[in-house]
Amino acid sequence: LPRIPITDPLPSSLASPGVYAVSSSTHQVQYIELSGNVAASLTWHAANLPADQCASAQVLHHADPNHLQSVALAWINAVVAETGSPPVGNDRRAVGSAWRRRPRPVPPPLTFEKAGAPVEEEIE
Repeated sequence: LPRIPITDPLPSSLASPGVYAVSSSTHQVQYIELSGNVAASLTWHAANLPADQCASAQVLHHADPNHLQSVALAWINAVVAETGSPPVGNDRRAVGSAWRRRPRPVPPPLTFEKAGAPVEEEIE
């Protein structure tokens, strides 16, 4: 599969389910994952990881999640066979790393407006 540079904005064709492999600027596979929206996942990685670790991606789109999971496992096994270890983001020791963290929706702050201006007084 061709390598797609991770740039902003990403092509809209990536906004669909798929499996992706993120590579560093030296083309070392850093992370392999399934996603319901590959473009959103890659955008998140690009915003939260150093650019040299998140330079390009290889993407396979497919509607069948079982097929995507098989592909992801095959890609991870290929990296292990080639390098002797899984991609850094898929290593079990990377559980708390930026590769695996996902943003949680944060509700907007609750504000009250009085005559068009925010009210900054605390209610006791």
